[in-house]
Amino acid sequence: ASILFASYIRGGGESTRILRRNMVRYMVLCQALVLRDISMQVRKRFPTMDTLAASGREIT
Repeated sequence: ASILFASYIRGGGESTRILRRNMVRYMVLCQALVLRDISMQVRKRFPTMDTLAASGREIT
């Protein structure tokens, strides 16, 4: 998905870079939310939205 964003949203400015980065972050969040509903392993690792948000702060 990030490759598609890079090809459709062109530009090298700071605002364009931030836009692409935020779009990829939202895609990853959507994927994690879907996987929480499907996989018990993911549900155990991220039982609440707070644990999901806390893991994001640890990564960045």
